[in-house]
Amino acid sequence: MSVNIRSERLAKYFGAVIHGKQEIQDSTHFKRFIEATLDQSDPSIVVQRIISSQSALKALQIGLRSNLTPVFINGYTAKLIQYLKNREVKLLCNGQFLEQLLLLIVEPRTLWGAFLEAFRTRKLEDHAIQALCWLMAELLSLPPSCGVDVSADAQTVLNDGSLFSSPSVDIRNSGHKIKYRLEMKTSAATYQHSEITAGGRHDNDFGDFRLTAIFPTADEMECKEKPFYRRAEDIAQMFSGQRIAGYIDNQFRLLREDMLSELRDEFQVARGTKKGRRSAFHLRNLFLTHIRCTSGTPSRLRPYTIGVTAQSGLGKLQNLSEDRRKEFLKTTPQFIKHRAFGCLVRDTEIVAFATIDRDIDELVSDPPTVMLRITGEEPLKKSLLYLKLYHDVEFLLVDTAIFAYEPILRCL
Repeated sequence: MSVNIRSERLAKYFGAVIHGKQEIQDSTHFKRFIEATLDQSDPSIVVQRIISSQSALKALQIGLRSNLTPVFINGYTAKLIQYLKNREVKLLCNGQFLEQLLLLIVEPRTLWGAFLEAFRTRKLEDHAIQALCWLMAELLSLPPSCGVDVSADAQTVLNDGSLFSSPSVDIRNSGHKIKYRLEMKTSAATYQHSEITAGGRHDNDFGDFRLTAIFPTADEMECKEKPFYRRAEDIAQMFSGQRIAGYIDNQFRLLREDMLSELRDEFQVARGTKKGRRSAFHLRNLFLTHIRCTSGTPSRLRPYTIGVTAQSGLGKLQNLSEDRRKEFLKTTPQFIKHRAFGCLVRDTEIVAFATIDRDIDELVSDPPTVMLRITGEEPLKKSLLYLKLYHDVEFLLVDTAIFAYEPILRCL
């Protein structure tokens, strides 16, 4: 059957359900209705047609609960929910159309309970987990007048821990969004039903900018959502006592995003996905040698640094004797430059960002050891884990002038 003929038949079936000429009697009928829905290219038009049809709403109410097995949820229900994620759908009637469909999905709680049970028993595929996370985040943002409270379920899902340990950055960031919206719902704060708010996009996005780490996290670099800024008119409308704080908040976010934009470009150049001049310093196949947290005397603590050796990338040193290595390093400070910024990567995944702590004594050892300083507890844990488990971790030097941004950001 050609694609055009199939699409025509699905469109005809969808129209029959909309106009009440076709009833959804079992999961087989509902499968076809979902296929017909997903085949439509404009979700906003589809949603408007469903909302305007009592027959279609009844079909959804019955069909969504016709089969509650994990297999059906993965194959059909989750895909239908993801179809509703389209931004244009949320804009319809100031979000009321989406709200109506969300209530239809979650009440009565039979489907919701089956979804949570499938999540608890690890029977959901990644796309279904993302659908559940999106649905949960949207339900948490509904006003109290809707009478839907999934706070306890959201806390249970967060306590499970699997969202934050998922290999999928989208799932991890969805977990942070749920956590943020749950905090907003359970606190006295008023949540604005808008995507343009500070906090919840990833593990380094907070309403209070002072909680934001200057160096980005791996999840932040992979996040596809737009960052938060305040418009000038929003700051102007603040109370006089809040304007200075609002202005400083905005300056921090704007300056930091300038740094991140440059960093993203340089990272793409370093990975070869974007044209540009690449840094010659690239360490491959890293091995962890030791961890250091003291300097000089054992009583003097310093930030954790990890020592790594590389099978490739230190050829200039490996071909020299120890004395000539030391002489070369002293006369060539640009080679393995102190405080140069880079990132640990594995395949296309960013593991952590790090700065080089140039220690000549370590570099003249055999084999040469490069000391890396990793900011943050979680990035450090992840780096140690990856260096222990894998032998294909790399270190890429990025030419972004972090030193030009960091002092100013710390002062704000």
